[in-house]
Amino acid sequence: MPYLPWKRSGHRQAIESENTGLSADTAPEADFPEGIKELHACPNPVVDICFIHGLTGDRERTWTAKGEEKSWPELLLPTRLANARILTWGYDAYVMNKGQASQNRLEDHARTLLADLSNERIDNGASTRGLIFVTHSLGGLVCKEALLRSRETPERHWKGIFENTVAIAFMGTPHKGSWLAKWGNIPCQALGIVKSVNKGLLSFLQTDNAHLSSLHRRFCDMRRDLQENTPRSLHITCFNEALGVPPWGLIVPTDSASFEGHDAIPIRANHMDMVKFTEGSNGFRLLLAELRRWKRELEEASTANASVVQGHPASVVQDPSEDEFFPSVKLCSRFEDRDEAMCYISEKILSLQRANNMPVGLLHGLPGLGKTQVCLKYIKALRESHPWIWLVNAESQRSLNHDYAGIASDLGLRSTNDFQGQASAQDREQASQLEKTVGEMVKKKLEKAKVQWVLIFDNFQSTGIEEFCNYLPNSRYGIVLACAPDLAARIAIDPNFVYDVPKLGDDHLENIFWTDMQIERSDDDSSKATFDSARTLIKTLEQHTLSVHLAGNYIGQESGFRPTQKDIDTYIAALKHTGGGLPSQLPDILGPLWQSFKLSIGKLQRKNEQRFKDAIELLRLNTLYSQSYLPRRLFEEAIDRSNHGFGFLTSRPRWRKTEQVLVSWGLLVVETRGQEHGTSMLQVLHRCAGIGMWTEEGTSGSKLAKWRLAIRILGESVPSTSRQEDLDFRRLLVPHIDACLGNCKDPSSLLLDGTLEIRTAVEMLLSFSRVYLESGRFEGAKSFQSRASIKAEAAFGPLDELTISSKREHALSLDILGDSSASLQLRKRVYEDSLQKCRVEVLDGSPDDNPWIAEHYYGATADLAISYSRHVAHRKEALELRQRILEFSKAASSSSSPSEADRTQLLKAKRDYATSLFDFDRRKEALQLREEVSASLNDEEDGFAWNARRELVVSLTQTGQLLRARDLAEKILTDRTKKVGDDHPTTCVALATLAAVHIRSQENEQALQSLDKVIEKSTTIWGRDHLMTQHVLIDYAVVLAKMRKTRDSALEDATNTQREVLSVMTRNRGPEDYEVLKARVQMARMIQYYDPGVAQKQLSEVIHVLQRYGDPYCAVIQLKQVDCLIALGERQEAADILRTMDTGQGDVTTMLELKRLTKLATVYFDIAEAPDHSLDGPIASFSASSQEPGDDTSSVSENGASVTSGTPKSITSSSSVKTLEVTPKIVYHEFTREHLFRMSCDLRKQVVQHLEPAGGVGYHGAATKVIDDHFTAQACHNLAKSYARDSLFLNAISMQKRVFLYYEQYWGHDHTRTQYHHWTLDEWMDEGSSMV
Repeated sequence: MPYLPWKRSGHRQAIESENTGLSADTAPEADFPEGIKELHACPNPVVDICFIHGLTGDRERTWTAKGEEKSWPELLLPTRLANARILTWGYDAYVMNKGQASQNRLEDHARTLLADLSNERIDNGASTRGLIFVTHSLGGLVCKEALLRSRETPERHWKGIFENTVAIAFMGTPHKGSWLAKWGNIPCQALGIVKSVNKGLLSFLQTDNAHLSSLHRRFCDMRRDLQENTPRSLHITCFNEALGVPPWGLIVPTDSASFEGHDAIPIRANHMDMVKFTEGSNGFRLLLAELRRWKRELEEASTANASVVQGHPASVVQDPSEDEFFPSVKLCSRFEDRDEAMCYISEKILSLQRANNMPVGLLHGLPGLGKTQVCLKYIKALRESHPWIWLVNAESQRSLNHDYAGIASDLGLRSTNDFQGQASAQDREQASQLEKTVGEMVKKKLEKAKVQWVLIFDNFQSTGIEEFCNYLPNSRYGIVLACAPDLAARIAIDPNFVYDVPKLGDDHLENIFWTDMQIERSDDDSSKATFDSARTLIKTLEQHTLSVHLAGNYIGQESGFRPTQKDIDTYIAALKHTGGGLPSQLPDILGPLWQSFKLSIGKLQRKNEQRFKDAIELLRLNTLYSQSYLPRRLFEEAIDRSNHGFGFLTSRPRWRKTEQVLVSWGLLVVETRGQEHGTSMLQVLHRCAGIGMWTEEGTSGSKLAKWRLAIRILGESVPSTSRQEDLDFRRLLVPHIDACLGNCKDPSSLLLDGTLEIRTAVEMLLSFSRVYLESGRFEGAKSFQSRASIKAEAAFGPLDELTISSKREHALSLDILGDSSASLQLRKRVYEDSLQKCRVEVLDGSPDDNPWIAEHYYGATADLAISYSRHVAHRKEALELRQRILEFSKAASSSSSPSEADRTQLLKAKRDYATSLFDFDRRKEALQLREEVSASLNDEEDGFAWNARRELVVSLTQTGQLLRARDLAEKILTDRTKKVGDDHPTTCVALATLAAVHIRSQENEQALQSLDKVIEKSTTIWGRDHLMTQHVLIDYAVVLAKMRKTRDSALEDATNTQREVLSVMTRNRGPEDYEVLKARVQMARMIQYYDPGVAQKQLSEVIHVLQRYGDPYCAVIQLKQVDCLIALGERQEAADILRTMDTGQGDVTTMLELKRLTKLATVYFDIAEAPDHSLDGPIASFSASSQEPGDDTSSVSENGASVTSGTPKSITSSSSVKTLEVTPKIVYHEFTREHLFRMSCDLRKQVVQHLEPAGGVGYHGAATKVIDDHFTAQACHNLAKSYARDSLFLNAISMQKRVFLYYEQYWGHDHTRTQYHHWTLDEWMDEGSSMV
């Protein structure tokens, strides 16, 4: 709706309005600003503050002081209230209008507020963020009504407003009415210009109005309930006007502006002006203090106060009006109230909560008695107060891990898809560790959460779960209930209350029985005998609930749901004559259930109709799957393929009839999950069927055939796309794959025994392996892939497409599981086979547009490059392979009609090649490629996109574009937090990236704060021994060492960290692993601050390893070793190393060679500048001549203290040169001082010329190109110092100006280095002026 200027007439103002001068001549005629408007946005907000105006108000002008163009929430709050997003809401609150006044009631405005605010917060990813309201007058009443409706509504997105509101500031709100309402009847006639009046809204504000009193009472009751029954608080502060409006006085009296327990704070202004603050007003200071207090309390709990992103988890209550509120189980519609159970559980839980203890209850009893139903009935009443509720299948370790993985996903703690298919093996390793620690992750998250939650452990089997304590959270906000068949579970659960679920009484069981019959109970004489027989049947079945249910369905089906006494007596007689006895696998207490089940199955087997025969076959097939939800889509797709030729799988109508038979006989339960339909079986019934359906003579061969059929249906139904519905469907298949394949020792043998065509069997095994990979079941995936690749190679040869595919997937699992050597060898074979296949299919041996080659040859090449990049001896090969892939990808994407796959492949190739370039210190080239990749991704938000942006931050950081790096890093962190939550692994990685920017910028305090959080999160997610955590620990120690004042304590900390990290990494990866070597280099960097000798020795050991493999990275480490020698005062030895060093890149234009020349020039300069007596000792002024303040490799002074001052004590200039004794004396080999100065200057010119070929040396040797990277800035600064030493101040100043502009643009004006270069520029300008 467009904004129209509000029209004002010239009529005399009759009465002041609340906010804008309430009168007929000032009311809007047509339009007004409505809905939510964002006044201020900020990165990483922790709270939303929403302003609501009152009668005839405006969402901005209500809060705007006289003479101001903007409202004070927009002008004053952002600078005083960090991390707060400011919103304002407008609505039609005009009770009088020249045209037609709005007839909306208070309830209408409240609903509009809920709709506007909830939608706006969902759109901005803020639906679970804390919320504060600041309300004026009528706005406070609208807010109260909205919160009450939000609490009671079945709409989940509306309910979030109540659940996340933490505080309300009421400004002049008439809680008990306002006599302002009286004027609605008096001035209207007197004015004679008002055409329409909303008298309903006015009357609502009268002091004794019943509706207003009801609203206030309900609001107080709601707050009282929160305080007494939940750990949550809703903060309230009231403000009242201290000045009246002549001649009417106070619009809202003091007693009306406050209510019980909340005295109002007076603001010295009238009703309209009390919310029009200026910067110095006392009212603003009073309100700001309250806002800060509320925000501070919210921030203290912010890490644990996150809710589920965009709604509730899949297994949480979805719709309070529905009984089926768990996807995996439903509340029986015939549930008989267990008043005793409900009262006992409620009393125990409430008493424990009052004592600030977490209730942990164990419900035990016979299978089939309704333990789960009791739990579901109880928590149905908790759905409004407990937004997080999960039902976990605790039957086995596998099922427990599966459900906890789902909870972790719901809580934003994991997303395997964020790590799949990425170039970085570390990313996939993170995914592996994530799955292994899922129980502990969920536990820690729930223990920190300030949201009330419930966990129900169903089918708990204490013998099948190890270390259950790792899964059980302990929080006063939580409730834990476990359903177990016996008291043995007490050892694992350690409950603080136990309830023995008794058998239902006869009356309740009779209700269940007759409900199955679809008959109402009756006590008339004609039916008395029938009901007596039913009571006898219930006693015969030992009052076992599920047995009675099966009997009811049996008798109902056989009698057409019109049972007689004879029908029931016949069933009782049949029970007594059921043969076979109770199987040894079942406990004696399940005797009645076994008898009922056998009767039902026997009756179905004796029927001649095809649908009953099909029902028996379907039931047998179901026993091979899990009792969990089995989607109909599985069978429907098998039917559509029409290649099974198996009975009920020949057509959908026939299969539906078959399924309906089992449902009507009580053997299957129909379930619905969203748009999906399916069935499930009760666990105890599934157990009986698994025994009873295969005990008959001649069924052993049939069972093997059914196994093959069950596996084949699963294998052929696994979708290969990444659509969300297919991802969800594959997740549903996991328990059925587990159950089906768990029935034999070697599941792959069922597929590879020759019954199926071999290619089909191999493809099924690969399908199962992909499902297992997505579920974190890496060992199982590896087993399937290994068998598949062996069988495929034996049947089709090594060059077959299926063989190569299966080997590639096998290598991936080996890589994830940490067997990098085996993965490398396998990938080498795959690469060679793929290359040979290319030679066979393409005569000239070079890849062309063949789609197979594009997918597999280059896929195999990329895989091998990943493995090569992780081994010191093969990193150069990784670079060459990735360059080859990039060239091919460019050619494919430049064709006349490139596909989307070509575009994606090019981006991946650029990203991978940039990674290798970065490893070889070719950082500017890597930056250029990463810029291209990031620009091509636009607003994409998948795992590939966010990792590409993160890598761009790394390149920007290393090339010195720190301001841009920081902005992008903060944006990435904000986006990840908003999308996946604060505790998600990718958010942790994003925070570590931002910490690296702080480290490079020498922002040590910020770096330590970020690293503290990263260490905590990384340890929780992956464990302290993980590579990610170890690297962060090293960074933390480096920063800490920089900040320590005393040498000994810092060195001790560094040494301890070094021992811990290197011990762990060497144990896990081996002493010569590339990551271990990088860690040792990082450690040497840290030690160099306090003991360059130790650092130099460690670097020598790393160089020795790299030289054995001929790794070019060796030269990079040698340059770092030179820094240690210089710090030790061994300048001539450092120069000797630099003069003879072979960078492996003879071309002088390569970055590594330029760095060597730069460092050599600096050493020459230092030797020439040093006085005679110090030529063999440490150079105290080294940081001024060879490095800049705060450089990562800053040297040390003679006494060992780190040189960290941002302003050097002396800068080399003509004046300092005069103090030197310039003589022909030899100071280094055959060179004099002047020789060394001249050689240093020539080398520096050479470096700058190669870095800036377009600008050359320019005016008097000063390059003119704009500097955009850190190394170039350092090189130019060094050359400027040589010019200054030679008194060429025009050249020096020209060069230094460009250096200063670079730092000001990319590091910020206030940074230490920027100030250093500014100071240097001023000094040289002064020197130049004095000489002139």
